Amino acid sequence: MNLEVLKTEFKYLRDKIIEKQYEHLDPMQRKAVLNGENNCIVIACPGAGKTQTIINRVDYLCRFGPIYNTDYVPNCLKTDDLQIMKKYLNDNSFKDVTAVNKIEHLLNSNKINPQNIVVITFTRAAALNMKNRYISIGNKEKSPFFGTFHSLFYNILKKHNKEINIIDPYKAHEIVKNTLMYYLDFIGEERVKEVLNDISLLKNSETNIDLFKSKIDKSVFLKCFNEYENYKARNKLMDFDDLQLKVKDMFLNQKSILDSYQNLFKYILVDEFQDSDNLQIELLQLIGSKGVIFAVGDEDQCIYSFRGSKPECMVNFDNYFKDGRKIYLKINYRSVKNVVELSKKIICNNKNRNVKLIENNRKNDGNIYFKVFEREKEQAFLYQIQSKKL
Repeated sequence: MNLEVLKTEFKYLRDKIIEKQYEHLDPMQRKAVLNGENNCIVIACPGAGKTQTIINRVDYLCRFGPIYNTDYVPNCLKTDDLQIMKKYLNDNSFKDVTAVNKIEHLLNSNKINPQNIVVITFTRAAALNMKNRYISIGNKEKSPFFGTFHSLFYNILKKHNKEINIIDPYKAHEIVKNTLMYYLDFIGEERVKEVLNDISLLKNSETNIDLFKSKIDKSVFLKCFNEYENYKARNKLMDFDDLQLKVKDMFLNQKSILDSYQNLFKYILVDEFQDSDNLQIELLQLIGSKGVIFAVGDEDQCIYSFRGSKPECMVNFDNYFKDGRKIYLKINYRSVKNVVELSKKIICNNKNRNVKLIENNRKNDGNIYFKVFEREKEQAFLYQIQSKKL
């Protein structure tokens, strides 16, 4: 067989085998999973399988490497190998272990080392869930890093600093509450949370404190801020925002350390990207400048705007990450038809968003009830009751 014909046929069969591996995904999920070396934002409607897409993307990188729809051809390729690949594709009961091993050898020489992959989400529970799901689909070897931004930055700082002690959230709450008691007649839990969120927002935005607009009286806010920061300084403590600021400072002032992480983190995957704040995006730009950013999210589902999240980065993704492309997941697999239709009418009123289609997979309708809650506890209690019924 002519060498060029051999290569062309291999590339066709290679891509079909890879597609077969991910045939359980819908076409747009599969397109996202098999995306090449571009920075990519996957804009997913509610219930579109965001986590499944990330997990399969990691599996693809670790199983094959970014070879789909490329010119990759192994040097050892022979005509007989094509026959094995054809049999594997055409026979769903194919069980020739030797042949399967041969195919894996042909297709996995470019697979990515898990230590070169970082998967970031916003809660420890979500990170653990993703890791367990990744392992459950057959990845028994070493896993990539699955964790939060803060756990990643903690590990980085820990490697270069001997000791890191994080302030107890209860103590932070106590400091702010005790300070507020000197100035306000009534101190509700929501007011304390509001001040703590403003402290976090101020630090992550790196805004001049004189220009910062706090939600409470500015002089009272400054008292709370100073009491909080002074307590940490006296006791050699840090909070999660400090982790991000310290890592950024280290990267900017110690180029050799930044270079080492840029070379280490070849693929950075971010779940719930719409909740990333300005500082986290800056850090992604720093450590991901030599690698590939793969982000998944939905700006319509942003829940951390009070803490400075920047969902507009999803709209203007290519302004932040070079040659960034967008892929849309439009099928909601979770909700019934009338819930999807009602939600579309509501979220279309959001401003500064990607215009995206949302389609329901489930064809039946459900019962929709409206309830206004005066307190968060009432909402949480009803949610618990409904969860038990399900």
